[in-house]
Amino acid sequence: MTDSPTRSITVRLDADLLQAIREIAAKKGQSMNAEIAQRLAESVADDEPDDAKWLLKKSKVSQEEQSERSRIGELRSRLGKMEWERSTLLLELGGATKFAQGLIIKRLAELEDALDRNSEKLRSIDPTYTGR
Repeated sequence: MTDSPTRSITVRLDADLLQAIREIAAKKGQSMNAEIAQRLAESVADDEPDDAKWLLKKSKVSQEEQSERSRIGELRSRLGKMEWERSTLLLELGGATKFAQGLIIKRLAELEDALDRNSEKLRSIDPTYTGR
């Protein structure tokens, strides 16, 4: 048995219900798992309000953790795209015309600023981040 407080189960859902949950979770910026867990916790709390208060609180914490993981993933993705653009521009710089070089240099400066800002944001919420 694992030390984790969570357990995995398999559930069969109607395709339309699954799609609805997927869309609702995406609108909220959370995973389908977080959406389903929150709704189940609320349902249990409705049936047994006194016995399930702890469950709602625990589910809310889990939802906040999932939201933070989602923000971390988004920032890492954004940083990766900016690094890719930066690398591409650096490769193109040497063969570009003088006018194009000026535009590339301007964009590189903007990217450097954005990379620094986003790296700082990521560092503030993800202690494992070691970039820049």
